[in-house]
Amino acid sequence: FSLNENDSYIEMFFDSDTVFEELFCVCIQIWNKTWKEMHATSEDFNKVLNIVQEQITRSLRDNPTTIDVFKITISRLNFNQILKRLHSDIQDTIEKNCKEKVIKELSERIKPKIKALIKQQRLNQLVKGELFVKSNKKERGYLAMRLSPNYKVLHYKELEDSNIPPLDEMSKKIPVTDITEVKVDSETQRGRGPKAVFQLFICYKDDDKHAQELSIACPNESTHSLWYDGILCLLGKEMMSVEAANDSDTLIKMDIRLRLLEIENIRLPKQPPPIPPKPDNFNFVDAYYH
Repeated sequence: FSLNENDSYIEMFFDSDTVFEELFCVCIQIWNKTWKEMHATSEDFNKVLNIVQEQITRSLRDNPTTIDVFKITISRLNFNQILKRLHSDIQDTIEKNCKEKVIKELSERIKPKIKALIKQQRLNQLVKGELFVKSNKKERGYLAMRLSPNYKVLHYKELEDSNIPPLDEMSKKIPVTDITEVKVDSETQRGRGPKAVFQLFICYKDDDKHAQELSIACPNESTHSLWYDGILCLLGKEMMSVEAANDSDTLIKMDIRLRLLEIENIRLPKQPPPIPPKPDNFNFVDAYYH
């Protein structure tokens, strides 16, 4: 095992003439204890060995003064504690790597793909449909809305019950080309807790080219964000909700972490390597086509 570069002196090794024998006895006890905690079998020998190695290494890094101090320190580092610390070390390494210039450039490269994925998820949700409550307090009932599979028409219907009808039963339509904007304002969220109302305003032009506005009350903030982003996507605009930004950050970090798993224990350069010059000729390419 390896210690920190500055750990050149460990006082415990000079505390007794039989320190290595005593150290061996302590480590064997820890081995047996860890074996039981991991419910290990003979096939898990190397796994237990790696965990015990971590227990010994981390205990020695505290520079124990006597074998008794070492025994107390290592006994506190049980299997679960080691797993937590290893997980924390991995997270720290990933966060550190994510700050490197090459990783930031990679994040910018994959961002369009992630945005397209989120956009498709929003549109799929619109096609699936949603049941909204009428925002007008004087009117009772529901308003079901769905986007056509070709993304060209918003279908909706006023209902008395809470069942979303099939697309062909929704009589009212708003062509996407007639939608001018979708609005939210500072009073979009009204109330708190389960009685909170999240309103969305769809502005469009009717058959006579008169400006109209359809107000819908979303059941929760998540649905509000999905439909707000989805309609913005239909209008060719950027998604504006906080949830879209959070989804983008989460998916980019997950993608980066999966890519970093392939280069584990490899130190990333501070600067990307230079692009080599072009060859004098490309005659060697012919060899791949014969």
